[in-house]
Amino acid sequence: MNLWTANPLTSVGPIKLGATREAVREAAGPEFEEFRKSPSSDNTTDDFGSFHVYYDENDTCVAVEVFPEIEVVVDGEVVFPTTQKRPRPQSRRLNVTMTA
Repeated sequence: MNLWTANPLTSVGPIKLGATREAVREAAGPEFEEFRKSPSSDNTTDDFGSFHVYYDENDTCVAVEVFPEIEVVVDGEVVFPTTQKRPRPQSRRLNVTMTA
């Protein structure tokens, strides 16, 4: 499991909110798939396997969606997954949406 620190309104792991798509891809690595989340999406989303990154119409990072392979810590406390005592269902996700 990967451990990421989230700094509200600033970053989630290596991903800085407000960064360009190019900067996100440099920080996250070369393995990704770009896709349209829904037919009504304004822009495409980058799928890095264990997380998705969302962009606005200017290709600026506005949100990071984290999957169970990543443990997220804020101020020293695990905030995702929300419990270590129960099995983690594969469908659980944490949407961290922060706008600049």
